[in-house]
Amino acid sequence: KKAEQERIAAERQRKAQHRRDSISALPWNTFFTVNVGVSAIPQLSYGFKVGMVKVVGWYFGAMSNFHFKGAFTPFEQNETYVLTGKQKAAKLSCTAGLAVRPCQPLSLHIGAGFGYRALTIETADGWRNYPRRSFMGPEANLGLMFHIKAFALSAEAVYTYNLNRFSDISWKQCIEARIGVGFMLPNKKK
Repeated sequence: KKAEQERIAAERQRKAQHRRDSISALPWNTFFTVNVGVSAIPQLSYGFKVGMVKVVGWYFGAMSNFHFKGAFTPFEQNETYVLTGKQKAAKLSCTAGLAVRPCQPLSLHIGAGFGYRALTIETADGWRNYPRRSFMGPEANLGLMFHIKAFALSAEAVYTYNLNRFSDISWKQCIEARIGVGFMLPNKKK
């Protein structure tokens, strides 16, 4: 019976060592994806995500729709404006966080950041931000990345907590879904 217990303990040790060796044999992978996002407001945004992961790593992502005219210039109270009828939405989002790889072809991304969205309206004096249709605040995101060889596909959901007390935006309109394609390459061992 003692010999059987020693054999079981040795087998457990061998399996634990094999797991440690398998993890240390994983290369650090650098990944880069080009992303597109859509929110329920509705609005499109474009951006990228870059990072590195072995078992645990990091990532950084940025999204925008590249329209910033009037995004930070609100309408003044008690002022009269001549509207042209044109409107656009400005979007900016930056997130960073942890990339965790539980198995070789899959990594999970958990992060936080800051997001800003503003509806801008053109006036005779220039573009202005309409606060009731704008929001900004901290973001939380959860996503995953699947890769086969060098090809990577990512999907994530991002929620922006609205700190704008003048906004009429509902919490559902502060959610953005993002998908991306790119590459994941092992770093060369030195």
